[in-house]
Amino acid sequence: MMKNKGTVRHRRLSLKVFLTASLLVVSLVTFVSVFFLTSSIYRKSHVRQAQNTARGLATQVTDSLLQLMNKGWSREKLLRLFDPVLNANADIPMRITLLRAPVVVALFGPARGDRPDPEMARVLATGRPTREEQGYVIRRIVPIRARQECLSCHTNAKEGTILGVLKLEQDLGPAIHAHLVKLLLLFLLLAPVPVLLAVLIAYYTTAKVHKAVVLLRDNITRVNSVHDLTTLDLGGERTEFVELNQILSEVDTLVDKMKDTAVDRQLLEFEVRLLESFLITSEVVRDWKEHVANLLLQFNEVMEAYALFSIFKVGEEHYDLEIFWRNRPSEETGRQFDRIVQKRVSEQVDPDFFPEIKTSHTIVDPTGPEIDLPISEIELQVKSIFLRQPKIGGIVGIGIQSGLSEEIGGSLMIEGVLTT
Repeated sequence: MMKNKGTVRHRRLSLKVFLTASLLVVSLVTFVSVFFLTSSIYRKSHVRQAQNTARGLATQVTDSLLQLMNKGWSREKLLRLFDPVLNANADIPMRITLLRAPVVVALFGPARGDRPDPEMARVLATGRPTREEQGYVIRRIVPIRARQECLSCHTNAKEGTILGVLKLEQDLGPAIHAHLVKLLLLFLLLAPVPVLLAVLIAYYTTAKVHKAVVLLRDNITRVNSVHDLTTLDLGGERTEFVELNQILSEVDTLVDKMKDTAVDRQLLEFEVRLLESFLITSEVVRDWKEHVANLLLQFNEVMEAYALFSIFKVGEEHYDLEIFWRNRPSEETGRQFDRIVQKRVSEQVDPDFFPEIKTSHTIVDPTGPEIDLPISEIELQVKSIFLRQPKIGGIVGIGIQSGLSEEIGGSLMIEGVLTT
């Protein structure tokens, strides 16, 4: 079955699974690396120690051999003397082999069991000691040379003549294998620790990320209109991760840009209704107060407003100030509002043109709660309209009282209301 063109399927991977798997892989690689590194260091150290032991033991056996043979000891008795040393460590089997040189064989005959291997024969011929490593088996072969005190028995030799060869052989395999097994068991016992730490780190990290995601999701879920963008503020909410904080900061920047450019759907619908209000009929002219009252109620469906006002010229020097209240104002609020209106109007039109103003208040919904506003909360936005040939009285100004004129699209909508 063909897929739709442009459709791209992405594999979804949980951050928790990704972190856990990554940390487990790192732990496994670290575990294996440390195990092999430790094993290598242990093997090298064990081999080096065995070499030093073999060198010292070979010197000791050679010196003891010459001294004890001078006392008349036999070969078998001499080898039995070193049995405690050879069997001191059962994990590292050691074996000593002696081979007679021809000058000794000529006087005393070959020793029982003499079967020289090629390496011993080479040392016997060259007189140079050798060291051989085959796997974990270490062999050290040294020549035994005659001293002055040996010549009394070995009459056919002279000082420095090779009387025999000593081979010391050690098998480190069993000991190293046993220690590596113990080391592996120790690592296996400790293996759950990095696994547990990996899981805990993954859960801790994803919990912090999930907290940031939930914070962002909750804030976005509350946004059902452009008006709700004013409540979307992530500036005070930060996580413990710099990268997540950078993402939240970018979201804040995006929200700020949306606040500057977006227009609410309700505002657009209200503007459409305002355009319909431009169709002025004789009925609207006759019942203009009812028309303005309905306009105030419609405005409150989108943005909260307390009052509208307009000024009409009723004579050569008389102006009527009509104030439309959404609900009944308190006495102090009405007086302060009237004073602020006249002050704002005087800023738009020279007060000499209206020496006398008659104020009239209209309550649109007298059943609502009383409007009681302090002076600091009374805000006016005034728009002056001058008509060269006014057909409806003499409109010189119209204004609105609202505490929300700075909201998203608020100024645009208020301008539309004032023009209407």
